[in-house]
Amino acid sequence: MKLLKNNFFKVLIASLILFCSISIVFISFYFSPNNSMFNINTANFKNVILFVGDGMGENHIKTTELSNGYPLYINTNNTFKTYVTTKSKNKEITDSAAAATALSTGIKVDNGSICKLDGNNLETMAEYAKKLNKGVGIISTETLTGATPAGFSANASNRQNTDEIFLSQLNSKVDIFISAGKSYCDLKLDLINSFNASYVTTKSDLNNIINNKQQKIIASFNSIPSSNFNNENPSLANVCDLAIKYLSKFYGDNGFFLMIEEAHIDKRSHSNNINGMIRHLNNLDNTVKVVNDWAKNNNTCVFVTADHETGNLEYLPETEIANSWYQSKNHTNKNVPLFCFSNKANWIFKNNNVIDNTEVSQIIRNLLK
Repeated sequence: MKLLKNNFFKVLIASLILFCSISIVFISFYFSPNNSMFNINTANFKNVILFVGDGMGENHIKTTELSNGYPLYINTNNTFKTYVTTKSKNKEITDSAAAATALSTGIKVDNGSICKLDGNNLETMAEYAKKLNKGVGIISTETLTGATPAGFSANASNRQNTDEIFLSQLNSKVDIFISAGKSYCDLKLDLINSFNASYVTTKSDLNNIINNKQQKIIASFNSIPSSNFNNENPSLANVCDLAIKYLSKFYGDNGFFLMIEEAHIDKRSHSNNINGMIRHLNNLDNTVKVVNDWAKNNNTCVFVTADHETGNLEYLPETEIANSWYQSKNHTNKNVPLFCFSNKANWIFKNNNVIDNTEVSQIIRNLLK
């Protein structure tokens, strides 16, 4: 009888110790401010593609769907959807520089800063991918030195220092840059040549040079519009296709990271041009479909998110769509959506499915390993 009692108490004590240990681990993880999200699938991907719809909030998506009369591809074909907080280190309302830095580096900085904290350079997503011997591409429908493309490829004390940003981008190991803003790059041709970079300004020229490995490609167009495409003004889907072909050809075994920004959702929202915003959000959505059709068969994870919401857009489906749905011409602190496209990546979210923008960087870096 004594032996049975002793064994019972031993088992009981061991069970209590095990329960307490598991509880402590669970509680410390669950309530840690840096762990609002954890993954249940450690699958890695050869390639990761991140779309940034600058200024795109939930109501921008709803308004576009209402205007179209059908749901957007990003809303109906994603593997999961969650929401992202966007505040910067020093402000509740971020600017694009601090937001891009958070998405790229996983670290909060003050508004205006491009991947710099306390005077020190932060490791950009491009630098991280290059440490893994991956290819890197940066695409934007605005000038290459804009805050979002800069945040993934450069270090600068202030987003207004465009020449500092451009020099940092030339010094980077990014393989291919594609953007609008040809007039700026034209003025820097001597500098571009000094880095032995290949500079092209038409879709046909870009198509011709991607068959051979280049030291660095800078493709700069008059615009990358949402309609009326031509050789000097190609579509976003078109240039994404060319960048993917290039990176796939020369980094086939190692894979690549590609950031793609549709910048004019934000720009049209700043001017409260709701129809213009709708056109550019449709442009983003159409491009995501084209890219994801390729990604599904090529071990690639695709993300779509925004750096912040612009315009404090209201959704008023009982009234006619109008510019007056905008309540501001500035950024807000509203959470923005995050979509993922891949059946290999499964995640459990806590805190009502809300994560921080720095965690987007952590997710991507983990998947690229």
